[in-house]
Amino acid sequence: MKRRVGVLLAGCGALDGTDPFEAVFTFEAIQELGHEAVPVVADLEQMHVVDHNSGDELPGPTRRMAQESGRLAFGRLFYINDLAPSLLDAIVIPGGQGAVKNLLSNFGAPESPRVPPDIRGFLESLHSAGGAVGALSLGEFVLNAVFEPGPDQPGSLELDAGAVWSDPVRRLALAPGHLIPSSLPDLRRGIRALVSVLLQMAEASSP
Repeated sequence: MKRRVGVLLAGCGALDGTDPFEAVFTFEAIQELGHEAVPVVADLEQMHVVDHNSGDELPGPTRRMAQESGRLAFGRLFYINDLAPSLLDAIVIPGGQGAVKNLLSNFGAPESPRVPPDIRGFLESLHSAGGAVGALSLGEFVLNAVFEPGPDQPGSLELDAGAVWSDPVRRLALAPGHLIPSSLPDLRRGIRALVSVLLQMAEASSP
């Protein structure tokens, strides 16, 4: 059965949005496994804009995640407010610093990270409908902010390159992505492994 797998984007660029390699390899893995990749975004402003050559913040107006994510989207880009979460069987939250800067409203503050209500509600509804949720690298912080991590859940940096942690009962999964230095082929294989695990969990939860 062909499944729909969402990819939650947060802009374009590893320093202020979604890591392009993680996003593209996620799209590739979903399609290579015979399923439909669905780019998903919230129409919110990025925290800031960064020069990816120097690493410096650029002065001037910020950009909107939806506009920037359109650079990465393979096919139509869906706003989360226009898409029923139950239409997706699983979703991947790629990393890049945009995952914590744009999908969390207070990352690094003393209090617990907060996920904007639209994003939290979308992820919770998808999961409640039986969908599986996975994260790559810094996407882990969004996953943990929405779904309280269990006592045995590792962090991304505790996983080897290409490894996938999963909780089949809770339908959650995690892979280190670009946080662990590796070659592009290794990164691609690790992301494919994560997508495979999510699809297996989604299949197991289907009626």
